[in-house]
Amino acid sequence: MAYDYKQRKDVIYNIINSSTEVADKTSISDIESETNGSLTFNNGIKGWVVSIFVDLVNSTELFKGKNDKTIAKVIRTFSSETIQILNDTQMYKRIGVRGDCVFAIFASPNKENVAEAYNMAVEINTLKKMINKVLRQNNMPQIDYGIGIGLSKDLVIKVGKKGVINDLVFIGKAVVNASNLSNIASRNGIGSIAIDPSVYTNIVEQETKNYKDFPTWFESEYEKDSRGYDTTEVEFYHGNVIKTKFDKWIDDGMPDQ
Repeated sequence: MAYDYKQRKDVIYNIINSSTEVADKTSISDIESETNGSLTFNNGIKGWVVSIFVDLVNSTELFKGKNDKTIAKVIRTFSSETIQILNDTQMYKRIGVRGDCVFAIFASPNKENVAEAYNMAVEINTLKKMINKVLRQNNMPQIDYGIGIGLSKDLVIKVGKKGVINDLVFIGKAVVNASNLSNIASRNGIGSIAIDPSVYTNIVEQETKNYKDFPTWFESEYEKDSRGYDTTEVEFYHGNVIKTKFDKWIDDGMPDQ
């Protein structure tokens, strides 16, 4: 059936002219609960969101000349294990895959939620070593990926058609920053984990209490003005932090016990 643009014109007018309320909340954890009226097709919710994007580096070149079975196995391993880590939380989450990129969006009403997301990213960074060890043992191509984390108070709206497609759109810096940073990380001298200033600000105090050297683990990158000079505004922080216990287990041969 062709798209009935004449009929849909009225629908568009109805959406544009509808009464749309935006509720400002600390947490977006209940955004999918229609029973309590939290989020419908006629309103929106604004709340704190932390997002993680994990993007394979140069996948086109990596898989050039490789057979489909090899490509499928590598992508499936990377995606499934990354999702396993991202899913291991009680925080509200949405997880997805876009091509060779895995992403997650979490409700983050407090600093503990941001720290939990950061620690997931560190675990995913360490995971890379385990995956590559297994790939190497099976004569498969090694992978690299960049991890981006963003945090902001985002607008969340429900889009689609009831009963057909029911999806959420997150509008703000958290998802955009995480996506952009994942495309920068692990490239051109940038560390494998890149985080925006809001994430760093929310984790630095607690992480420094746990690990006094934490401030040395990340370098800051500054924005440049139109003439190419660095300004004093931090654009992002980057580093190559790993889980040492996990890393040692890999070095020890990944024993069952």
